[in-house]
Amino acid sequence: MPSYTSCSIYKITSSVQDDPICYIVSTASLPKKRESCHRSLVGRRSLPLYDHFLAIGKDKMVFTVVETYRCTCRQMLNIREAHWLAHYRLLGYDLLNTNRPHLDRKNPEYIANVKQRYQDHKDELKIARNTPEAKLAMKQYYLANKERIKARSHRRYHNRIII
Repeated sequence: MPSYTSCSIYKITSSVQDDPICYIVSTASLPKKRESCHRSLVGRRSLPLYDHFLAIGKDKMVFTVVETYRCTCRQMLNIREAHWLAHYRLLGYDLLNTNRPHLDRKNPEYIANVKQRYQDHKDELKIARNTPEAKLAMKQYYLANKERIKARSHRRYHNRIII
């Protein structure tokens, strides 16, 4: 379990003039450690960020700590990351954060995708949940994991963010 006592939100940009590419990300580990990890993944993993820097050169990656943040859980860190995503989007940056659209709940593509997935599968979900086999399986799972479920519920209640 990571310690959230000194989290960082950082951006990865390009040192190339007139390149509005930006990637905002948060971490509970040291930013230098994450920087070396990102640099090592260029050319080995296919994500928009790594593909972009493979094309222009990974030596052109610029890492900047935007904010050092103290929080208690991952959810609080994600909220701050979403704040900075919205901020840089307003500044006109072309954000490469395509693998974490859940951080931007106002993203119309994300909302449309979630609604479409629900519409496509809602009948299957209703049928699957209401079968006697599913009800029996849920009951058996609950009985086998009663203490874990109570502990998780207790943790969620005490770690919730009140807005």
